[in-house]
Amino acid sequence: MKNVSFRRHDLVLGEPFNKFDLILCRNVMIYFNQSLQNEVLKKFHESLFKYGYLAIGSKESLIWCDYANRFIVVNTEEKIYKKIKD
Repeated sequence: MKNVSFRRHDLVLGEPFNKFDLILCRNVMIYFNQSLQNEVLKKFHESLFKYGYLAIGSKESLIWCDYANRFIVVNTEEKIYKKIKD
């Protein structure tokens, strides 16, 4: 587990602080309005390496987001996406 790090981060006020291969954000964005969800997704996009993965909650979606075309669906049921564009 020496290559794994866990950090707390403020999704609303925090700036991207690193690059990641995987971001897990399950059932958090459902509490944000659409504008705030879009901002958070922008931060996630900036924080992922190209071809990195994003997993969101079962009730969440990227389809309405400005950054939706920068991800592909890896697993529809589990809501796992892969970053394909910087």
